[in-house]
Amino acid sequence: VLPVTLEGSDPVVQAGNLSRGHRLHAGAVPIPSADAYAESLAAAGVVVDRDSRGSTIRTAVEAAAVALQARPDFPDELAEELTDLVEAPLLIEASVAAHYLALPAEVLSTVMRAHQRYVPLYREGAAVDPLALDAEACLLPRFLCIANSAEAATATVRRGNERVLKARLADADFFVQADRAVASIDRRDQLARVTFAEGLGSLLNRVERLEWLTDVVLEQLALPAATAGHARRAAHLCKHDLVSQMVGEFPELQGVMGGKYLLAEGEPREVALAVLEHYLPRGAGDGLPGSDAGAVVALAERLELLLSIYAKGERPSGSSDPYALRRAGNGVLQILWNRRWTLDLLQLLERATRHWAQLLPHFKVEPSALAVELGEFLRQRLVSLLEDDGVDADLVQAVAGEAVPLERVIRDPADARVRADLLVALRRSGDLVAVQAVVTRAARLADKGELDIGVLSATDVVDPELFEQTSEAGMLTVLNSLEPIATGSSADRYAELARGLTAGASALAAFFDGDQSVMVMADDLAIRRNRLNLLAVLRNQASVLADFSRING
Repeated sequence: VLPVTLEGSDPVVQAGNLSRGHRLHAGAVPIPSADAYAESLAAAGVVVDRDSRGSTIRTAVEAAAVALQARPDFPDELAEELTDLVEAPLLIEASVAAHYLALPAEVLSTVMRAHQRYVPLYREGAAVDPLALDAEACLLPRFLCIANSAEAATATVRRGNERVLKARLADADFFVQADRAVASIDRRDQLARVTFAEGLGSLLNRVERLEWLTDVVLEQLALPAATAGHARRAAHLCKHDLVSQMVGEFPELQGVMGGKYLLAEGEPREVALAVLEHYLPRGAGDGLPGSDAGAVVALAERLELLLSIYAKGERPSGSSDPYALRRAGNGVLQILWNRRWTLDLLQLLERATRHWAQLLPHFKVEPSALAVELGEFLRQRLVSLLEDDGVDADLVQAVAGEAVPLERVIRDPADARVRADLLVALRRSGDLVAVQAVVTRAARLADKGELDIGVLSATDVVDPELFEQTSEAGMLTVLNSLEPIATGSSADRYAELARGLTAGASALAAFFDGDQSVMVMADDLAIRRNRLNLLAVLRNQASVLADFSRING
C-alpha cells in the first residue's frame, strides 16, 4: 500500500488496504491485492464493474417483462441512472392498486419512471390512446423496481415502494379531479394572471400572438377548411393546462393533459390531438406532430417564441440558450421537412416583425433588420441540422451556406432539404463529379461577365445572330432545354436538372474544344458578351440546384 495521506481532511484520510462493502454488510473489507479488489467487494455485496451492474439490471427487467407478458417502459436514461444508484441490483416486482388505472397512463408512467425510478409495465401489444383519461386498456397494475438491498429484505422493500407510490398516485388523482372541475376555456382566461417573460406580457398575450401566427401560417398552406378550423381552435386553447394543478406538479405533462381534458369536455378529437402535439418535437430525437392541425400550431408556437425573445433583445450565445431558441428553430425546420410543406419563412418573418413592432413598441423593433436576423438564425439551424444528419459540409454550404442568398434558403426550407438529399445521392452514385465538371468549367469564365445570377433564360441575353460556330448554337439548345426545368416546380425537377447538365457536357466540350470551338474572350465586345452570357445562363440554371463553387472536387 502506498503511504498516501490526505492532509487537511477532517478526519485525516490515510491510504490503506481496507474498504467498505454494501451498507448491509457489516465491517470493513480487507483488500489483499489490487487484482482481488472486485472479488473482495463482490463477497461484501458490491458489484464494482458498472457494465456488469447495467447488464444485470437490463436482463432482469427483460426477463420479468416476458414472464408478465408486458412491455417495460424502460428508456436508456432510466437504465443508466439505476446502474449508478445501486451497488448490488435486486429486481423486485410490485403492485399498483387497480383503481389507480383510472388515471391517465402518462401520469402513472411519469410518477413511476421520472419521480420514483420504477419501471412501468404496459400490456404487451396494447395500443396507447394519447388522449385517453385512463390506463385500464394499456397498463398493467404492476411495476418493477431496482433495489439496493439484500434479497432477504424483498418483502419489506416491496411494501415500502408500494406505499410511496400509493401516496404519489393519490395526489395525482386529486389533481385530475380538481382540474376536471374547471372548464378548459376558464383556465385559458386564468393565463392573463401568469407572466410569460419581462416585457412580453402574460401567457394569454402569448396565446393571442400565437393565434395570429396560426392564421398567417394557414394563409400560405392550402389545407382543408376543417383542418384550418381545428388548428385555430387548438391555438386558442393550447396553453390552458399550464395553470392546471396536474401540470403544476408535473410540468412534463403540459400539452398531454391539455389534450385529454379538452376531449373529455367534448372538443373534437382533432383539436385535442393538436393541443397535445403542438409541443412536438420536445427535443432531439423526439417525434413530430402527426396531424396537420398539430403541425400548424407547433410551427406558430415556435415562431412566436423566436419573434418575441428576439424582439426582447435576447439571443442564444455559446452554451447559453435559456429559452431553447435553437431547439425552437430546429423544430420549425423539422416540421416543414416532415410534412413537405412549402412555407415562405422570409415573407412570414417580414410580415410578423411589422406586427410585433406594433404589439411591442417599447422594444423599438426595426422590422426589416429583425426579419433578416431571424432568417439568418434559421439558416444556421438548417445548416446544423443537415450536418447532424450526415450531409457533407461542402454540400451543405452549396445548398444553404452564407454565399447562397438568404431568400433562396428560407423561402422554402423543405426545398433546401430536397436539394441537399439529391446532392448526397449524386455523390454516392458517383454522378456528382460529371455534373460539377460541366458547371465549374462554365462558371470559371462566366464569372468574368456581368449577367445577374437570377437570369435563367437565354432569350433576352443571347443573340443567335452573333453566333460564328455551330457549337454556340449547340450550347443554346442545351440552355433552352434546361430553362423549363430550372424555372419549373415539378417534384423531380432537380434530378432532371442534374441529368440535363450532365447531358450538356458534350455541347460544352464542343464549345471549348475541337474544330467548332470558340474564343470566349473575343476582341469584339458584343460577341464576347454573347458567349459569356451563354456560359452565365448555364451557371445560373445550375445554381437553382446548388452553388457548385462550394463543392469539393
